[in-house]
Amino acid sequence: VYGDYRTGIGINRNATGDINNWAQRLNLDMDLEITATERLHAFMGPLDRNGDYTHVDFTNRVDFVDRTDIRLDNLFFEGDAGAIWGGFTDQGAPFDLPFSFGFLPVFYQNGIWANDNVIGAAVALPAKHSPLLKWSNYDATFFWASDQINSDAFAGDNNAAEFFGSAWFIEAYDGYIEADYAFVHDDVG
Repeated sequence: VYGDYRTGIGINRNATGDINNWAQRLNLDMDLEITATERLHAFMGPLDRNGDYTHVDFTNRVDFVDRTDIRLDNLFFEGDAGAIWGGFTDQGAPFDLPFSFGFLPVFYQNGIWANDNVIGAAVALPAKHSPLLKWSNYDATFFWASDQINSDAFAGDNNAAEFFGSAWFIEAYDGYIEADYAFVHDDVG
């Protein structure tokens, strides 16, 4: 278990009024290393609930605002199919094929395109190259999610859709290219 604790005091005075807070944040990352390439990972922020942090509000009087949330933000397994296959056949890993499944984070283009924890799976083709296409290096990730999808298209219902897609990171033609695609299917109409 590892993580960080942060605290901050804010005294805000503007045209809409005064707001004075002393907020707390705790991030806990938990890893159960099964082998050198397989692990079970979990994350929780027990002092915040949906981006609202446990804090002391001292604007007009002192009030303790409890935003504790002991639920896990994610819990997933990740490993490498090549390393697992190599272990079963008593040889070195014959290929690289990292994968993950469970309640996992989907985070692409610095969180602008996708930033969510979903029930799903992902598999990646890491550190490949293509002389035919003149790509010096590329990674391709394929992902699928069936639940916990937050979208304004399904406001208030994170069980209304599922999605699948791909994210590509390509170094080629004297530049860097990110190309992503996802299809979101409406389960409830």
